[in-house]
Amino acid sequence: MARVAWIFAALVTAFSPALAKGQHDRRSPVHVTARPLFGDGFLVPGECTALLVRAENRSTRALHGQIVARIESWERVTPHILPLDLPPRSSRSAVMSVAVPSSLNRITVAFEMDGQTMDPQTVSAGISLGQTVVVLGDAMQLRGALAGLQVTTANPNDAHVGIVPMEPASGDPILPRQSVDWASVDLLLASAPTLARVTGPERDALLNWLHAGGRLLIFLRSPADLRDASLRSLVGEVRVGEGVVTGPLVPPGAHVALNGDPPIFVESFGVSVRVGFGHVFIASFDGTASPSAFAPETRELIRAILGQTLVPGIDVPINALGVGAESAGETVFHPPIRRFLTCGLRSTRTKAIGPVSSPWRSCCCFM
Repeated sequence: MARVAWIFAALVTAFSPALAKGQHDRRSPVHVTARPLFGDGFLVPGECTALLVRAENRSTRALHGQIVARIESWERVTPHILPLDLPPRSSRSAVMSVAVPSSLNRITVAFEMDGQTMDPQTVSAGISLGQTVVVLGDAMQLRGALAGLQVTTANPNDAHVGIVPMEPASGDPILPRQSVDWASVDLLLASAPTLARVTGPERDALLNWLHAGGRLLIFLRSPADLRDASLRSLVGEVRVGEGVVTGPLVPPGAHVALNGDPPIFVESFGVSVRVGFGHVFIASFDGTASPSAFAPETRELIRAILGQTLVPGIDVPINALGVGAESAGETVFHPPIRRFLTCGLRSTRTKAIGPVSSPWRSCCCFM
């Protein structure tokens, strides 16, 4: 009898993980993952941000429900809702724009259907004390090369580096469709060919962020990138000049010189141009790929751009992009909805106070 009891206990122990997994699958046919779009450290209290949410249907039937992100502060709970249909045995990803209150307690994301809440996940807020950089392109090399980047001695905190995720099937970048979701980004580093793949509402959101004071550094793979129509519409006609560029902000190699007509300004590393309150820089080398990604000159160029002194009303709007996150009253966010510089129902349209592109502030002058 004791032997039978021992065998029974052993069988229960052996099969309990499988039984538990089967019970879990029955309880939760949908698996949910959620994180800040650009990575940890980009979910900042008091600002708007984008969440990348992925829902996987583990069942054999189609599910019709909604993704619900509950923003819990000490004062209230604000739901953000995204309707979502899940075919059998498939997964879908979506970008949700949420307003993060300064008194944030936590964010819970789950799939809800027929009054049931499935697989709730908690997204933690992170505070980045240093400046923030996002890489669009061959991100891993440049992200590693920027580890420990300290911009100024006044701020001893390292710059925080995030990555734009890519769609696994198409390879297209996954970007926000709301301008305010860029509010926590100080500088975007982009490979020119990858930037050319940004279209539609995602491009509109990026351009609005630039006009509101964003900074974009574009790395050329080759001079042929200058012929891209989307790049020309952004900065105008940039031409290949005579000779090569050299200096403390240019890695070793034969990198062509660039020039253009005003308002394009020639820099030691390429060119720059004002876009509203923002700046676009074009480097004549590819800083997202080896060997330039690991060159100290690339690191110094990024440090120089981040170290600029920005004057309110001239280099940045008086009202910063994303201000007013706590007053969000709109609870339904769907990717096709387009809004300009708003977070919730409170508008943060910028009012130009002072010159936008005066002659003495029209360039960045990294010589």
